[in-house]
Amino acid sequence: GASAFVAAGLLLVPLELLTIAAALAFGASRGATIAAIGSVALAVIGYAAGRAIGAPDISRWVSRRSYRSVRQLGAKGVAGVIVLRMSSVASTGAIHLLCGAGHVPFLPYLAGTVIGIAPAIIALSVLGGMLRDAVLQPSVANSLATIGAAVVLLVLAGVVRMALLIRQFAPSVSGHRNR
Repeated sequence: GASAFVAAGLLLVPLELLTIAAALAFGASRGATIAAIGSVALAVIGYAAGRAIGAPDISRWVSRRSYRSVRQLGAKGVAGVIVLRMSSVASTGAIHLLCGAGHVPFLPYLAGTVIGIAPAIIALSVLGGMLRDAVLQPSVANSLATIGAAVVLLVLAGVVRMALLIRQFAPSVSGHRNR
């Protein structure tokens, strides 16, 4: 379970898709456990790779905006890493690499990663579990509940992302305006 999750993650399959697939295959709670273990393992591997590659080389592979955002938020420790994880400023893999290359301290990075990915893993595992129920026990009610949950999650994720981005970047934007 978790080793297949890690292998697929290393092949750059989006973690959101892997989390839903794990819950679809194993059920919501077991899928969430597999996704949590796999996500943390991928975060550690990516961080180590970023450290090994280093900031000068990493900055050539990612957009300037992503690089700047990760450096700015990573400097804020656990809270900054949580915002990075929940706001999707960059892809998950890019966040791993950039935090390692940007020398974000490992323990705050790991704590922020665990806290930041937990809500998404829980929500996507519930959705995957609902999808599993809709497939294994097809009914109009199961299908409508799954579609409704997916819509609610998409809207909620968009609102949270926007709120986090506005909160984190509004002070720097207003500072630029004042200059």
